[in-house]
Amino acid sequence: MRFRQALDRLLREVLLENPTNGYTEILKVDLSDGGFYRINLNIDDIPKLGIVFPSSNPSKKLVALPLILSMEWKNAPPAFCTATETAADLANCHLQNALHQSAQHSLDLATAKLDSPLQSQANPSQPQVNPAKPNPSQSNANQTQPNTNQPNANAQPSNSSTKSPSLHDLSLPSGAKDLQYIDVFVDYFITLCQGTNNRSRVWSTLLHDIDSVFRPNDFYDDEFRREPVVSLKKLSQGDCS
Repeated sequence: MRFRQALDRLLREVLLENPTNGYTEILKVDLSDGGFYRINLNIDDIPKLGIVFPSSNPSKKLVALPLILSMEWKNAPPAFCTATETAADLANCHLQNALHQSAQHSLDLATAKLDSPLQSQANPSQPQVNPAKPNPSQSNANQTQPNTNQPNANAQPSNSSTKSPSLHDLSLPSGAKDLQYIDVFVDYFITLCQGTNNRSRVWSTLLHDIDSVFRPNDFYDDEFRREPVVSLKKLSQGDCS
């Protein structure tokens, strides 16, 4: 329930997808707290947020004036959501353009390392052979094989039939293209994607558009500016895989 209206929009995209294009995969991208600290305050608002610190000399007051957005103030979430929703809008515009191809992102390699073992566990099409047990096909090679023309109720579907069933309410419109959609709630980006070939495109597009809104570090930044905005801690726990 924390995603509020974003959940309704995500479910609508799933409802209107073309099921013959395959299953819909979902990934989440979480921004670190540093995202708030990359939005500069309006100059007129800076004096309003000044904080007086205790000083050993009562005649000299120590006042801290924040230059960047703070998470504790009530106007901070709307201002921050304006930035994250802009990143999502840019990404969706780029995904709708078939000619748009994002360059490789610096975090692509980190997510690829996470994604490969998870994909192998979740892919049932590749049979897993236990070397401790004999292969049934070899041990029963001399036995009479059943008639392959008879339907087998327990047979597993082949790779060509593992797509989601083509059941769709005919009263609803259905897109012919693979679903590629990004939504956001505050600092949680949720991506819907059909087609394994679109994974890297959707992921790289989102990352680059986040960078276009929350500027990455450059030569002029000091050592205290956090980098990157995307939470590396959450990536290590399985985000984007």
